[in-house]
Amino acid sequence: PIIKSPLDVEFILPFVALIALAFGLWRLRSSIVARFAILWFGINLLPVLNLSAFAEDFLVQERYVYIPSIGFSLLVAIAVAKVPIEKWLTIGSRPVAQTALAGLLVLLLGGKSIAQNAVWKDDLTLWSHGVETASEQSMSHYILGHKLINLGKYGEAAEQLEECLKLSPDNLIVISNLASTNVIMYQNVAAANPGAADRALLDRALELCEKGLTQASKFPPLWDTLGTVYTFETGLKNYDRAIECFRRGLSFNPENAMITFHLGGTLTKKGDLENGVRFLQAALEMDPRIIDAHKFLAYAYRRRGQLKEAVDELSIYLKAQPNAPDAAKVGKDLQDFRAQLQASSPQS
Repeated sequence: PIIKSPLDVEFILPFVALIALAFGLWRLRSSIVARFAILWFGINLLPVLNLSAFAEDFLVQERYVYIPSIGFSLLVAIAVAKVPIEKWLTIGSRPVAQTALAGLLVLLLGGKSIAQNAVWKDDLTLWSHGVETASEQSMSHYILGHKLINLGKYGEAAEQLEECLKLSPDNLIVISNLASTNVIMYQNVAAANPGAADRALLDRALELCEKGLTQASKFPPLWDTLGTVYTFETGLKNYDRAIECFRRGLSFNPENAMITFHLGGTLTKKGDLENGVRFLQAALEMDPRIIDAHKFLAYAYRRRGQLKEAVDELSIYLKAQPNAPDAAKVGKDLQDFRAQLQASSPQS
């Protein structure tokens, strides 16, 4: 944690150590090499000492010490050259003792560098290490949560975002992302086995959305998530309320493809096929990557008697997402639609 009081012992002790260090460096002022090393360290560090440029979570920026550390290393070399090492390492002459000490330093520091570099294997390893070593810092939980979302590990992601929210309870982005993560977890289970889905996930999402909207009533992602909560087959189901939420979200961000898709899907579920299809097509025009829109369009077309269009849309959906949670059900529906289309064709 950042030390914020000059009376804190964790401030006083390092400050005293810096005074002692400054005194020791002052005694080296007669050495041209030492002066060069000190100036190298200070001059190269000076341009990056604008600490006001960083948020509190980012005050420690070790990469800015890389070039200045050349001066520090030069001071260490001076110490190795001047200290009577042969009195402690009785393994031969002074040059041999100096060489042994230098080798030991290279071995220890090299080993430490290799061990530290392992942390940078990939993003997941890096931020997992951050959570392990500084669990009281919200940023590691936040970024690790997002990395886990990208990997589809929503349960683990939700745990990290919950921890982040404990540390930053009013962070609107965390509130929104955690709410949507809970909805995704419910949706994934419900798609494969509706009876196994845990309603508590939706209750938590609803709680988070209401909390976030009290802080920022014009935040579209929260309206989108809240609307989605009301579309599932639970006691919370209310298509009219869901549609109102989606429309509120679009009023603040009319070009949001995902909210447009959710509005179109909900309208088709309610039975307003004409407007539902219109919004679903608009969502795909905005963002063709919303593959689920093809599935909703397919079922809307089927209800309108457009079997060929329904087969085409379901085929696109399954080709793009062959491992979707509902792939088995959709595959069966696609076979049924094809059979119905064949039976209704003139050649049958």
